[in-house]
Amino acid sequence: MVQTKSNTGIASNWSSTKSILAKEEHDQRKERRKQSNRESAKRSRCRRQEECRKLQAKAEDLAKETSNLRAGIMRVSKECRKLKKENKSIIKGLEKMYGPDAVGDLKAEEPGSVTGDGESSSDESGNETLHGPYLWAIFCMYI
Repeated sequence: MVQTKSNTGIASNWSSTKSILAKEEHDQRKERRKQSNRESAKRSRCRRQEECRKLQAKAEDLAKETSNLRAGIMRVSKECRKLKKENKSIIKGLEKMYGPDAVGDLKAEEPGSVTGDGESSSDESGNETLHGPYLWAIFCMYI
């Protein structure tokens, strides 16, 4: 096509229309990308908040569990002190009834060292000491 004054204007008009369309398309892509990034950031914030909520709930659960365990330890410690006191009282009573020699084995075993596992071990002098059910069996022999 031969360019004349009239079709030169059309060509330049077409060229400017093409560049305007390209710019609009570029702007639309840019806007879609921005919107996509906003949505992605929003999802990321939501995930972080949810994770934070879960961690807070877990921390609260663990705090409750810790409190319950401490209360349990206190109960068991109190019961242990009570049983130690009771053991000392029983040993004193047996001493009065049967003499110190009859409860020598029981006195050698301190109530604080009773493990309750039925195992035996050696004390500082190498003598074998009994724990748990064995200690109870010895105790029952003297009654």
